[in-house]
Amino acid sequence: MKTTQFIQCRMLLLTMMLLATARISLADQAQNSIPTNSRDAKPNPSHEFTMRSHRYPETKMYTIMQFGALGALSEPYYGAKEAKLTFDFGAMRNLNKNWALGANFRVESDETDDATGLMLRGRRWLGKDASVDVATGFLKHGTNGPPLENSWVNQAQINIGNIGSVTVEMQTYKLNGMDFDTNGNWGTRTESGTMWLLGGSVHYLPGLAAFIGLGLLTAATWD
Repeated sequence: MKTTQFIQCRMLLLTMMLLATARISLADQAQNSIPTNSRDAKPNPSHEFTMRSHRYPETKMYTIMQFGALGALSEPYYGAKEAKLTFDFGAMRNLNKNWALGANFRVESDETDDATGLMLRGRRWLGKDASVDVATGFLKHGTNGPPLENSWVNQAQINIGNIGSVTVEMQTYKLNGMDFDTNGNWGTRTESGTMWLLGGSVHYLPGLAAFIGLGLLTAATWD
C-alpha cells in the first residue's frame, strides 16, 4: 500500500513538473517568437559562461568584477574624509533577454575601516550593452576600526557595457562599543543612522589595471 502511494505521489509530482515546464515554454515562445524553422522559438545562448557581461542570448552566465570608489554625500559616521575603495566579485545569470540575477562578494576599505560582505544583485538590460543594477546585502566590519555592527547596504548602479558604472549607495549603520565620541572623549559610543555615498567603478580588465596602478602608486608614497 505504501509503495502504491509513493508511486502515485511521484507520478503526481512529475505531472505537475511537466505542466509547469510546458507553461514556461509557452510563455517563452510568446515573448521571444521569431520566424524560424526550429521547433524552439527561443534562441540558444552563444556561450554558457563568459568573463565579460553580455545580454542573452550572447551568454547565459557572466562574472561581476568591479573596482571603484565611493565618497560620502552626508557626514561620515566615524569621521573618515577619504573615499571608500570598493571591490565586487561575483556572477550573474541571464534569466531572459531583459533580466539577470546573481550575487557578489564585496570588499571595501577607507582610512579607518575595512568591511566584507555579500550582496544579491538584479539587473535590467536597457539595450545591447547598457543596464541598471539594484543590489542589497550586509557588510561585516573589521575589529581594528570603529565599533560598527553589521551594516545594511542598498545600491543602484547604471552600467555602460563592460567599461564602467555610476553608483549611488545607502548604508544603514549602528555604532555600539568603546570609541572616541565627536568631542574626542573616550567612552561608550552608541548611535545609528544612514549614510549616502556616490561614486563609480571600472569593470573587468581596465578596472584590474587601475586597481594595480593605484596600489603601486600608494606603495610608492609610503614613508
